[in-house]
Amino acid sequence: MDVKLAVEALLFASKEPMSVGDMSIPLNEDKETVSKALRSLIKDYASRDTALRIAKIGIRYKMEVKDEYVEVAEPVSQPEFPKESQELLSMILTSDGLLRGEVTRRFGDSAEKLISDLKASRIITSEKYRNTEIFRIGKNFYKYFNVSREKVNDLVHSSQVDKPDE
Repeated sequence: MDVKLAVEALLFASKEPMSVGDMSIPLNEDKETVSKALRSLIKDYASRDTALRIAKIGIRYKMEVKDEYVEVAEPVSQPEFPKESQELLSMILTSDGLLRGEVTRRFGDSAEKLISDLKASRIITSEKYRNTEIFRIGKNFYKYFNVSREKVNDLVHSSQVDKPDE
């Protein structure tokens, strides 16, 4: 089996970004071999004319559509985050920290799964606050969505200013 092609297959098939360690397990290869194959694959994708690229998100990698082809692919693609996850991210973005109770009130039984999934990908973080938790946007949010903190802050503040009085 060609390790580079196997790494490509894993990245294509995986819904979640994968680390070198994640890839080495199903391939039954050591991390150095997988890392070398991954570097070669990244170089291949960068050098050829293709609509795909391999993006690095923290210590994980993901195959994705290049920016200039997103609009073409969007109508037939599945959202990476369910609507509830998107809503939770929106709530966290527009607040200065979101308490667990607010999440539970809004999402009920599905709150734990939403929180768990977003924390596992480090899109959100949590910290102890009194006798509960408070959620904030994590570093991987900015990497994952390829957006700067400043751009997000500008968008959040401009949307809050543009809201009509209720």
